[in-house]
Amino acid sequence: DCAEIFTNGGRESGMYVITPVPGQIPKLVYCDQETDGGGWTYIQHHINNDVNFNKDWIQYQHGFGTVDCNGGNNFWLGNEMIHIMTSQSHQYMRVDLKDWDNNERYALYTHFRVGSAATDYTLTVGGYQGDPRGDIGDAFSGYNFGHPDDVAITRQHGMRFTTRDHDRDNFEGNCAMNEAGGWWYNSCSAVNLNGVIYHNGVYNESITSHGFDNGMIWGPWKGAWYSLKEASMKIRPASF
Repeated sequence: DCAEIFTNGGRESGMYVITPVPGQIPKLVYCDQETDGGGWTYIQHHINNDVNFNKDWIQYQHGFGTVDCNGGNNFWLGNEMIHIMTSQSHQYMRVDLKDWDNNERYALYTHFRVGSAATDYTLTVGGYQGDPRGDIGDAFSGYNFGHPDDVAITRQHGMRFTTRDHDRDNFEGNCAMNEAGGWWYNSCSAVNLNGVIYHNGVYNESITSHGFDNGMIWGPWKGAWYSLKEASMKIRPASF
């Protein structure tokens, strides 16, 4: 992974090839070797709508999009690779966000693991640590959007991965269809980093495909009807 590459002298951020399972096909990844000491492997990057994140189960399983040398493209590493990497060792996960005023914030989780395909890539996430510049809230633990049940039905720890053709959420419909991307939905979520990016942030029901809040959201920071400008997810071994 990128932490091992850093330890072995690869100190510049950029594209590298990793082989988490010896003998299997290598994977091209983007390494962030600068943020908070480096060693981060990107598992998601979403900065515009050039890539449609409303993919099917197989595409999310194997990954899609394009990794480039400047980290400027949209991609999902792939649930199978994320599972392998987070099962080999205890991992931290960092989310970096940018709003349309170019304010940048991050959320750090000291426990992050994705289960196997047999578990529908069940999410284990916890140990939230906020950004000292301004705490944006623990969205993966759910958020109260105005109804008493909201926190319970938007909490994502323990949720299985849902895509438009593989419904494993707790909603009566399909959250991935309504919210425009695969994710660990409950019924549905307080964070969706694979949603639609709406220019200038604020959007409403009239411009969404199903009337649902399908933007790229982080509920505790900006609410359900504000689409973030950029988002990324990256992991690093806790032992780094």
